[in-house]
Amino acid sequence: MNSIKTIKGLLSQDFTIKAYDCITNNNKVLLYQMGLDDEAITCLVKIGKSNIKL
Repeated sequence: MNSIKTIKGLLSQDFTIKAYDCITNNNKVLLYQMGLDDEAITCLVKIGKSNIKL
């Protein structure tokens, strides 16, 4: 069971890093392809502006 949680965590981290990379490069097309909508993108941008460490 721990390995499933680990895999989910790694996938989640990879998804988040990829999303922030797309935001940094202003690649909205890829963000939409990843399944994010405008509200989710706005939320990630706001979170990214705070001092949160990945």
